[in-house]
Amino acid sequence: MAKLVALNNKQHQHLHIDTQLAEAEGADLHLVPVVLSEFMKLVVSYPIVFSKNGDTGEFMCSALMGLEEGENLFYEKGQWQSIYIPLQLARQPFFLGHDNQAVSADNSSSEQAQNLVMCINESHASVISQASTNTHSAPNHNETQEPLFNETGEATSYLQAQQNRLVQLLQGEQQTHDFIATLLDMQLITAIALEITLADGSSHKVNGLYSIDEEKLAQISDAQLILLKQKHYLSPIYTLIASTSHIYSLINKKNQRIEQGAKWFQAATL
Repeated sequence: MAKLVALNNKQHQHLHIDTQLAEAEGADLHLVPVVLSEFMKLVVSYPIVFSKNGDTGEFMCSALMGLEEGENLFYEKGQWQSIYIPLQLARQPFFLGHDNQAVSADNSSSEQAQNLVMCINESHASVISQASTNTHSAPNHNETQEPLFNETGEATSYLQAQQNRLVQLLQGEQQTHDFIATLLDMQLITAIALEITLADGSSHKVNGLYSIDEEKLAQISDAQLILLKQKHYLSPIYTLIASTSHIYSLINKKNQRIEQGAKWFQAATL
């Protein structure tokens, strides 16, 4: 169970974060929520799609990690196999809190933007206490562990980077919400129909994903085009469209896993 508390340089002076364990948060996620400001980094590796929030039914932007629920094809052997990790995963185990009540960055409203504090999930597997050792005078021998504060109680460069990620998420949430609302108003979001045949001959239908309707996009009015330009939405629109080509990369990754599994089974039965 999550234990979210406000970060304090006295109470949490000796805490370290094992970044490898933090990144493992997304090991079994096939969809990860993303914001507009990270599209240009995401497009290098991931398909960017629209999906629906399971609780509210509202559309959100997501990076597609796998072809079925519980599958992340970018996470292997305890590590991410990608240059860029989405902000929602990279910021773990930190959140934003308001009025002594921690809330996740992706759920923060504009009203909560006032007097927000940085919080940490103390029960997260990545949180390690090194209070029993003099962590500031001795080098950290675990390359995946990052201290939060230095010997004078100042935030380390790692913690500052995490603060920046939370700010980027907070600022990006409303921008992404407005982006989706504009596309819905112009009826430019359409369902993706994916039926995939894999290397083992099995067929899979991937449902619940949406993208830009390119035919309708080509037919928008001059007024709508001007609006998209004014809102700076044309770049993320075409970035999202271009990113869908990575679906073929996902299929290739899936086939590689199937082939590796078949080889392992064959070797195990010899």
